[in-house]
Amino acid sequence: MRQLREELKVKDELLKRETRKRQTRTKAHMDTLTLLTKAEEKIRRNDEQWKAKCDALEVSLWEEMATNEERWRKKVQELEIERNLLLKEQLKKEEEGVKVEGHYKKQAQKRFRVQSNRI
Repeated sequence: MRQLREELKVKDELLKRETRKRQTRTKAHMDTLTLLTKAEEKIRRNDEQWKAKCDALEVSLWEEMATNEERWRKKVQELEIERNLLLKEQLKKEEEGVKVEGHYKKQAQKRFRVQSNRI
């Protein structure tokens, strides 16, 4: 009987050790799951922050591009207006030049007639 008690005692000790090991493993597993959950949450929050930054940058870029496009369109319009004014001014000067040439030509013809009549 004593031997059975000793065996029972040994088996009880083994069972307690194995139970403690299992409890320790279970606790370690739970701690690991907790850490993993916290890490996943931190990653999710980080992803949300980066997405928000990215979205804000994209909006900013589109606004800047629209502003630059509008500025470019206005500059092109100003240059076209300036070009048209210069062309009109040049055309007017050319027309005046033709009139002046015509006037000088008529004066020269008059002088020629006057000189021809003298001769």
